Amino acid sequence: MPIVRRRPLAVLVPALLVPALAAPGCVAVSKHESPAATAAPGDDAGVELAAVSRPLVVNLTAGPDAVHRCDQALTLAKAARGQGREVVLFLNVDAPRLADAGTPMMAGLPGKPTLRVQLEALIEQGVEVIVARGCAGVCEVDLDALVAGARPGTAGEIAAMIAGGAGVISY
Repeated sequence: MPIVRRRPLAVLVPALLVPALAAPGCVAVSKHESPAATAAPGDDAGVELAAVSRPLVVNLTAGPDAVHRCDQALTLAKAARGQGREVVLFLNVDAPRLADAGTPMMAGLPGKPTLRVQLEALIEQGVEVIVARGCAGVCEVDLDALVAGARPGTAGEIAAMIAGGAGVISY
């Protein structure tokens, strides 16, 4: 397993983050300082979980036309929130359209709820949904007509969270 070092500004990739969700508020940290770890691939023997209390920012840039990417981001946010982690879903670039209450229900992956249903469920579970103001304007999303619980915000607000130690994953 690759080494994961804690840094004030950490960008996590899905392959590293999923094992980190094994315990509430934890990230995986390698016991080994060398990539030549003694643990076999897929073996957890070389990994310990380090408790963290920092929030997770899920940065979603994909819009409803990229159903799989959106579903992955929403699924990860749900898993992290279900483990007790504070989660902020930042919708920017094309993603503000997901929070547009005037847009009809969006598709979902086969056998899964629509993206809108998943987004509303996240809000009900306490995930903070922030819609980038500038991106909403480009996408022609009316900030006064967002789904209940979503709110407008800025990149500066997210940057402050990251500077404060929030973990980040982007889709």
